[in-house]
Amino acid sequence: IIYLAGDFPPPDDDTYPSAVAEASAEIINLLNGNCLLLFTSYSMLKNVKRLLEKKIENTIYSQDGMSPSKALDFYIRDEGSILMGTHSFWQGIDLPGDLLRGVIITRLPFDVPDTPIMEAKFERLREEGKNPFVYLQIPEAVLKMKQGAGRLLRRGTDRGIVAILDSRIKTKGYGSIFSDSLPDCERAMSLKELTKKYKKLMKISEN
Repeated sequence: IIYLAGDFPPPDDDTYPSAVAEASAEIINLLNGNCLLLFTSYSMLKNVKRLLEKKIENTIYSQDGMSPSKALDFYIRDEGSILMGTHSFWQGIDLPGDLLRGVIITRLPFDVPDTPIMEAKFERLREEGKNPFVYLQIPEAVLKMKQGAGRLLRRGTDRGIVAILDSRIKTKGYGSIFSDSLPDCERAMSLKELTKKYKKLMKISEN
């Protein structure tokens, strides 16, 4: 089931980190842990982690306190735990079956021109009369988001929740490009609807 949080505050809003922590706690409790939270910045990861620790009893293994490989190893060994990471966890990790029941994408992974390589790409597109946001940032963000969501969908029998806690996927014109790129499966637009649909999914699976 894919949860598209269209009723969320925008990512630059002061209340956004607490909204992410609150929704993440609900999803983690619904799934009994084994969730991966993906971030685009360490500062947001640390902020949400601080808030989330007060709301759940699950152990959190996070990239801000240990290496990615160590965090992943501890997570795999600890049933019901939570894994939090940034760039290196959006792709390249394989957690099939019940090792991962939920992927929570905190915000759409747009790259910003903060490196010489990205700045050069932006400048070249501008020289060609093209909008870097349309021709570079959106396509690359869509690909990265699909890779992040793909951490859950490793096998045909895998099941669980992919939650995207960035309201821009519903409120911005380009949001449909992101939502249309996601797998064709059950979707929920609120946490209440998500809970109801997930419980129904599990009942069907058990039968």
